[in-house]
Parts: sequence; C-alpha cells; structure tokens
Amino acid sequence: MRGRVKVLIHELLHVPRSFGGALRGHGKHVNDEKVDGFYRIYAGGSATGRRGNT
Repeated sequence: MRGRVKVLIHELLHVPRSFGGALRGHGKHVNDEKVDGFYRIYAGGSATGRRGNT
C-alpha cells in the first residue's frame, strides 16, 4: 500500500499548481525528497520527519 501511495504522490507532483500548461518534469518539483516529505505528512508525521507525541 505504501508504494502505491508514494507513486500517486509522485504523479500528482507532476501537475502544475495552476493546472495549466505542460506537466512538471523531474528535478526541482518532483523528486524523492518531496515525495517522502508528502508521504510523511499523509502517514501522520511532519514534513521534517519528527513525529508528534505518538
């Protein structure tokens, strides 16, 4: 399940904020660091990887 969620996050990062024009390429906006950060937020952690009082 985790892999599927990460793939979905990765693909969503290709969509520009304005939903217009071309899709974003890999690099500054789409990379493993951003995917992992958003996955941690989705999974209940913070973007820095620190967990709350759990």
